[in-house]
Amino acid sequence: MGGLEAVDNLLDGAPVEGLVFLNYGDPAYRHPTDATTGLTGSESIFLRLVAYLTFAEAACVPARHILEGDAMAEAVSWAVPLLDDGLLLPERRVEAMSFEELARSRELPEIGFKRAEFLDAHASRVRRLVWRELAVTYKEILDSDLAPGGAFRRTVVGGMTGKHAVSLDRAYDFHRQFGDGTPEVFVKGVAKFAPVLARQARRWAMARYYTTPLKYDSANTREIPKSAADLLVRGRVLDSSMRPFEKAAPAEAAFHRLQASVPANSISTTYRHYCEALLEVRRELPEARRIFSDVREKAQLKDAGETLSELFKKELARQQGVRPSNGRTFTLVSSLLSSAAGGALSFASGSDVALGAGVGFAFGVASNAASAEVQAKILTQRDRKRRPWVLAMDQLDKRVADGGSK
Repeated sequence: MGGLEAVDNLLDGAPVEGLVFLNYGDPAYRHPTDATTGLTGSESIFLRLVAYLTFAEAACVPARHILEGDAMAEAVSWAVPLLDDGLLLPERRVEAMSFEELARSRELPEIGFKRAEFLDAHASRVRRLVWRELAVTYKEILDSDLAPGGAFRRTVVGGMTGKHAVSLDRAYDFHRQFGDGTPEVFVKGVAKFAPVLARQARRWAMARYYTTPLKYDSANTREIPKSAADLLVRGRVLDSSMRPFEKAAPAEAAFHRLQASVPANSISTTYRHYCEALLEVRRELPEARRIFSDVREKAQLKDAGETLSELFKKELARQQGVRPSNGRTFTLVSSLLSSAAGGALSFASGSDVALGAGVGFAFGVASNAASAEVQAKILTQRDRKRRPWVLAMDQLDKRVADGGSK
């Protein structure tokens, strides 16, 4: 059984291997971790970025989430080293030559322009989106969703034949005429004729915004908020047994460990320690990203039989089940050998017993020190191969704690 060829028909430029699209920063959706006691939305998103980039080669965030989302904008402002290193890529339409130009075309308020200037100054890599064909497909899908009997109406109480049916008929006519392939016009049309449904329309439009690119891009991993997938299941346009990628187990585990050790002072004053710790772990443990990539490739196989989320969870459980190498047998054997060698040296030297014992002891100590260094290297190499995700989380924890205490 062969694998399906991965394609990305939405990209203008060179592909970025191992790219993961993150959508939890979208203000239309709140992730359960956003409400974590003691953490702001910005802090939750920032920790998620750090957690994902421990395992993924790079992460991409749609520009709209940064330019229009307060929490994502602040989180990205803390991630300057990750933008500078090209690990965090904002995405913008290919027609816009800068984020400032994109903000101008979207007629954003002044704060949007300030955020655009920040991205232009710090984003060393940008994903350029070919979006016109995607926009046509997106509009057609939303037209169908608003039509009588459409999927969006199935999620609205009274949307089919009840109190909202006539209003949604008018919204349907409005969108067919004025829809431009953006979520905003869909929401505007619903809000114009059924204001009470505006928030629900926003959530539906963004759920479709996340999943429509999957028709054109099978090469990259796109994280879909669970609540968005649940909404599409309710609309009966998504099979509950064929859910899209919702989360990567190692990133979730790393997030919860980071969350549990957040210092008493705000992340806004310690974010550089997190970025530095992440970059050091990435340099020292490339194996963590290699295994992450291997799991992604396995999920793309035609006969994989499991979702990507399930495969990540399964691999993390396997690594967590591997006992860390403690080297007790190694230590015992090396100690016996070094002691024996020391004793042999004392007798071979022909010296008196006291002097021979001293020589033997000194040799044994030196030999033990050398064997301990060799042991540490062997055990570290073994863990890097057998449980790199767990090792990466341990190192990230330690380096964040060490940096935060300085």
